[in-house]
Parts: sequence; C-alpha cells; structure tokens
Amino acid sequence: MIEVVLAKDILHKVLNEDVTFKKATKEVFSGGENSSALKCVTALVGCELRHHLLFKHILKRCEDSFSKDELELCYLALANKFFLKALDNDEVKKLVDEKLKDKDHKDFDEIYAFEGSPLDLVKLPRESIDFISIRFNTPRWLIKMWSKHFGKGVTFKILKKNARPLDQYVSVNTLKTSEEDLLKSYPNEFSKSESKNLLKVNPKANLRKMREYKEDFFYCFKAPLKGLIDKYQNELLNEISLYSGADNSFVHELIVRSKLEVGINLAVPSIDERPEILRQIRIFKARNVNLFNAKDEIGMKTGISGKQELFYVFPSSSSFDKIAQYPDYLIHFNRENLDSLIEGERKSLELVAPYIMQEGLLIYIVDTLNKKESSLIIEEFLNNHTEFELVEEKQHFPFDESNSSLYYAVLKRKSNEL
Repeated sequence: MIEVVLAKDILHKVLNEDVTFKKATKEVFSGGENSSALKCVTALVGCELRHHLLFKHILKRCEDSFSKDELELCYLALANKFFLKALDNDEVKKLVDEKLKDKDHKDFDEIYAFEGSPLDLVKLPRESIDFISIRFNTPRWLIKMWSKHFGKGVTFKILKKNARPLDQYVSVNTLKTSEEDLLKSYPNEFSKSESKNLLKVNPKANLRKMREYKEDFFYCFKAPLKGLIDKYQNELLNEISLYSGADNSFVHELIVRSKLEVGINLAVPSIDERPEILRQIRIFKARNVNLFNAKDEIGMKTGISGKQELFYVFPSSSSFDKIAQYPDYLIHFNRENLDSLIEGERKSLELVAPYIMQEGLLIYIVDTLNKKESSLIIEEFLNNHTEFELVEEKQHFPFDESNSSLYYAVLKRKSNEL
C-alpha cells in the first residue's frame, strides 16, 4: 500500500502546508522512486480533494480523537472506497487499522462499511446551502455570492459543471506550424473548432508527452479569447498594447499574431514575477515587444510613448476557471484577497485610460464569475470616465458553449468632434 502512504504525504502538504497539489507531487516523487505508482497516487489525492468537504463532514466526529495524519489517511481510504475504487478495500482498511492501533475507531469502521452513496451519510436537508456546499465541494460564501449575482438556477449549473473537467483548447503557433499539419499528425488528439487556428483537445490526449507541446508548436488557450481578438484586432494595426496581470497564454497569442512585426507594448506589474514572459520573448527573439514595469503612472509614462488605438487590460483576477482545472484551487484561495484583487483591477483601468486615442478601444478581460470584478467595475469606470462608452460586454459561463468563466467589456473613447 505504498500508494496510500505517498498519497497521504502529498495530501498533508496540500491541506496543512499550503503547498499546491502539483508542487507537493513533485516534492514527494523528486527522488525518482516509486514512479510506477505516480498515476494511482495522483488520482487518489485528486479524488480526495474533489470531495474533501464531504469526507471532512462525515468524519467530523473523529476529529477530536484522530491526529491530522490519521484523518488524512481516513479521507484517502474513503476516497478510494466510494469513488476511485483503484486499490483493494481490505488492504487499505488493514493499513488504516495499523495506523489507528488501539484507538477507538468504531465510527470510522461504520462509515467504511457503508454500502450506499456517501451523500446519504450527510444528515442535512438536501436543499440547504450546507448540503449543496458539501455535495459540490464549494465553500458556502462562494455559493451565496454566485446566487446573489446570477440566481440559484445559474449557480446550480456552475456547480455541476465545475465538478467535471472543462473542455480544453490549444492555439496553433503559426510561426512554427499550421492547423492542418497538427491535425494530420494528431487526428485522434485534436479536432477543429469554430475559430481558425484553435483546436479542441480530446479529453484522453496527453499534451505534455507531445514533442510539439514542449517545443511551443501550440499552447493552451481559452476559446472566447480567440474570438474576441479575431473580432477587434485587425491586421492594419502597427502597434497594440496590453496590461497583463497574470495570463501568459494571452501574451503568447499576441506575440504569435504579431508575426514578430507589429509592435507590442507589454505592461506588467512586475517583470521579476513573470519569468515565462521573458522566456517567450527570448525563444521567439521577439524584438517587437516593449516589456516594462507598470506599477504606477510613472511606469506607464516611461513605457508608453503615445496614444493607442487598441489596449487590452487583463489584470489578475479570482480565476474561477481553475476550480475545475485544479482540485485544490479553492483550498488555497483566500477570500480576504478579493478586495485587493478588485482594487488592482480598478487601478489597471485607471492606469491605461489616459493612453487610449479618440475612437480607440480599451478591452477589459477577467477570468471570473464575480460581478464586483467585472460588470460593476466597468459600471463604476464609465460613471467616472464619461469620455468612454460601452461597445459590448459579455459574461461567459463554464456550462455554456464557451466552457469558460471569462468576462470582457469593450470600451471606446468618444471623439471630441460633434
């Protein structure tokens, strides 16, 4: 049962040391030993993390008598028994018994022997927010926020979709290959999408094992972003600008689309915190990219020489798409950081606004399902900046055709001419 022992080490780091699932896995398997168990171990930990609130609830009566290590072992045992079913239940139970030794664990034994759905062990009204929180492994505060912003029906659809992996798309690096060549090389891994040079990934495809992935022939990209750029970025532009708070794939896309010719003013809050951008510029030898720090107005004035026709603003956000992507995302998410995220988003718009020419576009993008980071920020900005008008805005949802939580607003600076 080395798989359970290794899984417990990873789970302990995630739950108690604020280490991400990905990093904890690397640390536990760094020596190269037990590599054959990696697939089973990551599946077991991932399964536990996706049902963590459920296991924590049904084992609540054991919290006072069991140590953290003992509880984590029990969580994993239940994850295997009720959901993963990859390891022999009797062998796992034997390991748990050896760990608990002389402790009274009849409550755990009773739960482990249960043959129905584990949700039947949750003695709460099924319509209650506490039951919904446990069922969908989502904190109460987030469910309440979504219900307030979008209504109960939409919230339930979000929760159901977050319980399943999101569809994945890749953008083709046309500087190195073509859509046709990738489809020819990997007919079972990729299929065409509605957007040119955007391919849908087969759920069973392993991108990281492909040589082309390692050599930047393609990169993961959100489908709505492709359509947004197609609609507003025409080939006549000699220069574009981007304020980037976090999303490296968007930077990658703009560099590829520029064909290393169109000038890109790339403002970031801190260059030191974005090594991936520096790597992209170096690999592409992208001399058309003007990268600079833009924490404040002085930084913007230093980096931008004049008014811009098109300026993307893509600040750091709550990134709620990652809930479906990473099973530990909400475990590490600090609700108290929302206020600082919102302030950063508000500040990014204020920094960029003076650099939009008449009839020029400011496109605000955030990966969120939070009106305080999206439509309410835009509403406030337009009230304070009557020189801008709203062209369009859209909130995507994980359950719609976009398969994303992306929000964008396209703003246009009015002409002074009557």
